[in-house]
Amino acid sequence: MGYARAGLLLLLCGVVGGCSHTEWQASFWQPVGPPPPSAINAFLKVHTRTGDVYVLDRWSVDPATRTVRGEGRRYDEMRTVRGEGHFDIPVDEVALLETNRPHAVTDAGPIVMGVVTGASMLMTGYCATNPKACFGSCPTFYAHDGRGPALQAEGFSASVARVFEATDVDSLTSAAPRSGSLSLLMRNEALETHMVRHVALLAVPRSDGDRVLRAGARYYPARRFVGPVRCRSEREDCRRAVADLDGVEYAPLTDPEDLGARQAIELEFPAIDGPQGLVISGRNSLVGTFLFYQLLAYLGTNAGEWLVALEGGDARVGAVHALGAELARIEVEIRGADGEWIGVGVYDEVGPIARDRQVLPLPETAGDGPIHLRLLTTRGFWKLDQLALAGLGEPVEPVRITPTRVLRDGRADRRAAALLRDPDGYLVTYPGDDYTFEFDLPAGDQELFVESRGYYYEWMREQWLEEQDAAEAARFMFDLPGALRRLAPVYKRMEADVDRIFWESRIGEAP
Repeated sequence: MGYARAGLLLLLCGVVGGCSHTEWQASFWQPVGPPPPSAINAFLKVHTRTGDVYVLDRWSVDPATRTVRGEGRRYDEMRTVRGEGHFDIPVDEVALLETNRPHAVTDAGPIVMGVVTGASMLMTGYCATNPKACFGSCPTFYAHDGRGPALQAEGFSASVARVFEATDVDSLTSAAPRSGSLSLLMRNEALETHMVRHVALLAVPRSDGDRVLRAGARYYPARRFVGPVRCRSEREDCRRAVADLDGVEYAPLTDPEDLGARQAIELEFPAIDGPQGLVISGRNSLVGTFLFYQLLAYLGTNAGEWLVALEGGDARVGAVHALGAELARIEVEIRGADGEWIGVGVYDEVGPIARDRQVLPLPETAGDGPIHLRLLTTRGFWKLDQLALAGLGEPVEPVRITPTRVLRDGRADRRAAALLRDPDGYLVTYPGDDYTFEFDLPAGDQELFVESRGYYYEWMREQWLEEQDAAEAARFMFDLPGALRRLAPVYKRMEADVDRIFWESRIGEAP
């Protein structure tokens, strides 16, 4: 097979992975009868940078000498047995670890994939009914909104492997600081290993009645929010659903025959004076999550090897990743005075959990009449809460604020704080972990954003392994349009329940 094609694993990594207050309680499932052997016997697969794999059934990690030690077998790149017995493997030679005991290798460095088998012991009852709808997509952030802890953001949702580590900035739209400070709760509520490099706040002063919106790396004061007088797709009217930031979403269903079917949404706004921008508040649907999980299921026990090849820097990864990301972007166009549509920009925030509100500055167009915009996107990939026109002021610079304290279980965690300050360190979190970051804020009214950097690995659910199929994995990756057509009926059968299962399968208790 060779490693040259392995980078295609992340064909859909950009579509995996709002401000709403949700009370919930996960229910845990206990399997009937004895658990599978993989859930009892600890194993370790050690992937080296040279392509060798060690499969160890008795092992340990020595953080002092940075060595993995164990008993088992060594396989070469062609998976021929090249040795058996005791091995001492320097951590610096390791590309990736796979294990069903991830806590045992926390100190080995940022090389832990997570779980290949055995995750069924941790599955919630809801998730067990449909493993393709399990909750997931990176760290979640909560802050007080004046009534209680409210979901605000999710961090680095597209960073599904170390090679895609990235910095993510998300609006804390409903956060309500108290006494000049803000407490931000970060949780791992999924079957994932999170590698968090840093967490910080970006604060931007704002005037009475104004908000500050992000457009890429720029931040604009925004005022005079105006809803559309018309919002129409080829199938339905969407004006009322997108008129306000109220949690009522325009969430079209997928095409029953093609998950890649495109959709155009046409908007009309009354003209406003001065510089202006299109405000978009939205989040992904669960189509991308389903597709990513389906690909991992097809790869099965080979997912680790494909990830290792990806980490090795396949030259085609960037192009393939871009192809997959096209499914989950919203292209925005404005109609000029000549009637032609002109590209304005792209909204491509990744993640199905929290809505993020951003603005796309619009060019000046001739004439004083209404403003006509068109959104082009994949049908069923987005849930849009608000589409509005806003007047924009001159860009302003945010102030970056680092945490004054990091807490765990109500107590200061100096080790976690030190890891987040270390430019080469990572705070590693596992399902059910949570940390609280305390920030001191500048005086005055501030618009707040959370900046997080890191990456994460999905845990392989044991139920997924039943679908391992190398031929289907190849068809999926080399013929994405065909896969989107073949899987459309599969997703359509679960579409009515997928959101409920997703939200009810979070790990942990309500904050």
